[in-house]
Amino acid sequence: GYFLPSVGVGPRWLCLDACAATGQAAQACISILTNIIISFILSIMLLDIIKTLESTGARVQIERSQKLANGEGVSLVFELDKNVVEFSVEERQRSPYVMEVTKLGPPHPRKKKSRARLLAAPFVSPAVGDALIVAGWSWADAAGNFDIKARGLRLRQRLTKHSPPSQRRDLPKGAGSTAIIRWLLSNAKLGERIVPTKLTAVGGVSQPRVSQLLQSLARLDLVAHVGREYKLEAVEPLLDAFLRDYRGPGGSQRFAYTLDAPNLFTTKATDVLHRTLTENDFAFSADVGPDLLASWRSPTHAIIYLRQSVALSDIGLVDAKGQEDANVLLRMPADLSIFSTASNHTTGSTTIRLVDVPQMIWDLEDLGGEDRHEAGGRLREWFIQHR
Repeated sequence: GYFLPSVGVGPRWLCLDACAATGQAAQACISILTNIIISFILSIMLLDIIKTLESTGARVQIERSQKLANGEGVSLVFELDKNVVEFSVEERQRSPYVMEVTKLGPPHPRKKKSRARLLAAPFVSPAVGDALIVAGWSWADAAGNFDIKARGLRLRQRLTKHSPPSQRRDLPKGAGSTAIIRWLLSNAKLGERIVPTKLTAVGGVSQPRVSQLLQSLARLDLVAHVGREYKLEAVEPLLDAFLRDYRGPGGSQRFAYTLDAPNLFTTKATDVLHRTLTENDFAFSADVGPDLLASWRSPTHAIIYLRQSVALSDIGLVDAKGQEDANVLLRMPADLSIFSTASNHTTGSTTIRLVDVPQMIWDLEDLGGEDRHEAGGRLREWFIQHR
C-alpha cells in the first residue's frame, strides 16, 4: 500500500493493491484519493490566504483542522490591534454565484461559543463579495482580495476584479470530446446508463475514443463508473468543469449594430435566417437566450453563431467599428459542436434557435459585467433545477 499524508485529516493508509480486487473497490479508492488531493489543494489555498491577511499586520493562526473529520472548516484566530476574532472557515473549490450565497447557511451558528464565518475560495468577484458581506459573511480569496467584517474589525482589499486564468486543463479536448460533453450536459438522463454507441454518433468518433473519454471523466469524478457502466449522477460538477476549461468558440467574429432592441432584432433575424439557412446553421446566445429562459437583466447585446456568413443588411444590421460600438456579435466558430446541442425555443409565434445553456453562461461571462455574472449564476441555477 501507499502512505499518503492528508492535511486536516491525519495520516491515512490506502491499500491500492487490495482495492484492485474489484472494480467497485478500486473506484472507492480513487474517490478517497481525490478527496485527499482536493483537501491538500484547499489547504495550500488557505495558507496563501493567511499570508495575505498577515500582510495587513494581523496575526493569524490555525486553531484546529477538522474539515473531513466532521464536515467543519478549519478555525482561524485573527488578532489585530488587541482585537481577537475566531473565524470558522468554509473552504470552496470555487466561489458561489450571487444566487447561491443565501444557501450557504447562517453566518453565525447558534452555539455557545459562536464564531464568525469566513469563506475561502480561489477567487471572489466584486458582486459575490458584496453579497457575502450583506449576508453576514467575511471572505478572502487566493488572488489577494478580502473583506473581513467582525466585531472590532473591518479590513478590505481588492487587487483584481477578474479571475486569474486557469492553468489546469483537465477536460479532454478535441471537437468530438467537446460535442460529447455538451450532449452529456444537455441530454444525458441523470442516474441512467450512458450508451457509448450513442456517443459515437454524437461526437463523430470511434467507440474506443468514447471509452477513453468516459474513463477520463470518471477519473475526474465527473461521471460515475460502476462495473462496465457509466452514469451522469449530477450535472453540476461537469458543468463547472466545462465552464472552467472551455477555451472558447474560436473562428472569426464580426461586430455590428442594430437600432432594434436585442429581443426584437432576434425575432426579425430569425424569420430571415429561417428562409435562407437551415436551422442547424445558426443559433442565438447571450444576452437574449438567458433572458428567454431565466430573465434577470434586460438584454443589451445579441450573439449569433453562424456556419456561413450572411449579408448584414439582410438582417437589419450595419457594420460597427469595434466591440465597443457593437450590440450584435456575429461569430463563425471553429468549434462546430456549438450547433450540435442547439435547440428551439418558442416565444409568441416565433421559434428561436438557441445554443445550449452552458454556452450561454460562458458567453455571458465573455461579454463581461457584474450584472451578467449574476445573470449567469441565475441561469446556472435554472439549468440545474430544470435538468
